[in-house]
Amino acid sequence: MRTLLSVLAVGLLVLVAAPQNALACHQGTPHGNETNCDGTGAPGSGVFQFVGFTDDVDNGLADTIDGGQGMLEMNALCRDDFGPEARMCLDREFWLSPNAEAPATDDAWLHVAVNQSFTGSSPTNSCGGWSSSNSSGVGSTVLTTGLPARSTCNTFRPITCCAPAQ
Repeated sequence: MRTLLSVLAVGLLVLVAAPQNALACHQGTPHGNETNCDGTGAPGSGVFQFVGFTDDVDNGLADTIDGGQGMLEMNALCRDDFGPEARMCLDREFWLSPNAEAPATDDAWLHVAVNQSFTGSSPTNSCGGWSSSNSSGVGSTVLTTGLPARSTCNTFRPITCCAPAQ
């Protein structure tokens, strides 16, 4: 009887704790596309990982963009270089990717998800929702040193791209 109660109590604890843990794993991800908290996910899990920078691929297409061209255009540059499922990385996806690396030649744009908003909510994170190329605005970048930073929105930079984990 005591064993059965222990099992029931543990089962109830798991049922109560699971939704809270699942919610915590989704905080900061606009699509709720993570299935675990470490961001590394198994293939097919819906977790996105770093695949490269738009200036890594020599395909004759544009490789850099200023901060005011919009998220759709930034995603399009990633798709052009890395396939139909690629898009601009969220900061969490990039920093937790096992293959994350510093850009080789230029600092690269990186989207910081704020309050689960894909366009950001602060010009200090995303060039005013990736809609401003004003030199007084800043957006999040990965420096060639591998450090995070905020850089002026009027400079053309490559995009940090992610795609579903393979």
